[in-house]
Amino acid sequence: MRFLKFLPALLIVASTSFSSTVDESTKRFIYEITTPGVGRGTGFVINDSLLGYVLVTCKHVVQDKKGNYVDSILVRQNKLLSTGEAISDTNQFVIRLRVDGRLYLAEHPNPNVDLIMIPFLDFNIATPQDQYIVGLRSHFVLSKDLINKLGINEGTDVELIGFSLSSSLSWERAHYHFSRFGKVGLFTTDEFTLVVDSVPRTANYILLDMSTRPGDSGSPIFAHMGENSYLIGFLSARSEVMEFGIGYPVYYLYDLMKIIRDKFSADLEKQKK
Repeated sequence: MRFLKFLPALLIVASTSFSSTVDESTKRFIYEITTPGVGRGTGFVINDSLLGYVLVTCKHVVQDKKGNYVDSILVRQNKLLSTGEAISDTNQFVIRLRVDGRLYLAEHPNPNVDLIMIPFLDFNIATPQDQYIVGLRSHFVLSKDLINKLGINEGTDVELIGFSLSSSLSWERAHYHFSRFGKVGLFTTDEFTLVVDSVPRTANYILLDMSTRPGDSGSPIFAHMGENSYLIGFLSARSEVMEFGIGYPVYYLYDLMKIIRDKFSADLEKQKK
């Protein structure tokens, strides 16, 4: 088993106000994803006691123009500088989605939910030995009941953090995430049919009253409520004709965690030994 160093995850209850971003250390589980020949997106990592580390992002971030999954992706994670600022590490590592013809990922069972989860296994992830992996501990992922109890509704202050800037600014070694601030425009507690990419899709949605850009797909959505910040969802798409983003609530992750446990149970057991 390869030697990798892991750091504990950070709880997302950083003291903040809407005039400021989430705590810099919290941003360490947000990752920049580059898909060779396709484009760029964003993801975040979950740390689970049974699954280990898993990368969460949108399906389309790691698919080619024909809708096929690519063989591998390049990933950069955020690190903290001595100034306390979070910036994407210049060292990238490879995650192989396809090994010996088998796909090592799980799609959400609802085809209308643009979400996948990729396990970090010994044979599908290659990182420098000094690479630190960080992720949000899975028991901090809010359930549907807890999301509803938070009282998130139209007008709740939100922040989206993604890698829509990145190399587009022609910096050779700087890869910055970019925060956008806005409000929840619509939060559905029951399934709702929305036309996304000209296709009617039925799911639970978070519509964001803010502009989004290419590269933001897969970005975590934080709600700033009082003195606390909560991870409430992730961005999937953007409107081409109106200034709003389309996201899904974070509790959809639980469906994927179950699929990962069932689909890759043998691989996960081997990795523990």
